[in-house]
Amino acid sequence: MPKIVFNRLIFLFFLNLPLLCLPQGEWKNWYFGWGAAMTFNLGNPVALSGSYMNMAPDGTSITVSDSSGNFLFCSNGREVFDINNWWMQNDNGLLGGNKCQQPVFCVQNIGNPSRYYLFTVGEPNSSTLPFTITGLHYSVIDMTLNGGSGAVVAGMKNISIPTGDSAVDQLTGIRHRNNSDVWVVVRKHGFTTRYLSYLVTTTGINLTPVVSSSNLPSRIYFDNGVQKMKRGGDLKISQDGTKLVCSDSLTEICDFLTCPF
Repeated sequence: MPKIVFNRLIFLFFLNLPLLCLPQGEWKNWYFGWGAAMTFNLGNPVALSGSYMNMAPDGTSITVSDSSGNFLFCSNGREVFDINNWWMQNDNGLLGGNKCQQPVFCVQNIGNPSRYYLFTVGEPNSSTLPFTITGLHYSVIDMTLNGGSGAVVAGMKNISIPTGDSAVDQLTGIRHRNNSDVWVVVRKHGFTTRYLSYLVTTTGINLTPVVSSSNLPSRIYFDNGVQKMKRGGDLKISQDGTKLVCSDSLTEICDFLTCPF
C-alpha cells in the first residue's frame, strides 16, 4: 500500500473515532422540582411522568444515569428514588436539608462503578439554642442490590465527615483534571469562612480537605443576643474547573485548580 494512502486511512480513522464511541448519557435525564422530569435521550427534551421527586423551588436535586442514558436514581438529599421512581431501599433518614439550596451531590465510586457516594449537607436547627448544624455526610448506594434497583448500603448511611461539620446549603463538585478523580467542595461557616475541597479517588474519600480562604462575611450573627445563621447562597465551579463562584449577600469569584497536587 502506498505510504500516502496509508497515512490518509490513519487520518480518517482518528477523525471518525468519536463516532465509534458510546455516547456519554449520564446527564440525559433530569428529575427536579415537584414531580417534574424530562429526558434528552431522543434529542429534544421530552417530559416524563411518574416522578416522586419533591424539591423546594430554589433547591437543586441530583439525577444519575448510566453512560447509555438509562436512568438509575435521583435524590433531593432526604430521599432517593430508584429506577422504578419508587423510594430506594434503606433511603429513609438521609440528612440533606429540606430548605437547603444545594443539599446533595453524587460521585460514582471510581474503584467500584456499581457504587455511588451520595453527599449531603443539612441546615441550621434554630429550635435549639445555641443552634446546631447537621453538616456534611455521605452515604453509599449499591446498584447491584435489591434486584438491580439499588439500595443505600446498611451501615454506610449518614457517615459524618467531621471537618465538614459546619457546612450548610452549599455543596458542589467537579471532575479532577486527570478525568478520573473528583473534587467535592463545601463552604465552612463560622466567625470566618473557608472553602473545603475533598478529593475522591480510587481509594475512597480523602477526609482531609484542601482549605482555601474566603473574603465573604460570616453568616453567623446575633439577634437580641441570640446566635443565628443566615440562609441561602449558591456555590458553582465552571465546567473547565478553573473558576469557583460563591453567591451570598455578596458574590465571590475565585480561581479554582482541579489539580493542586
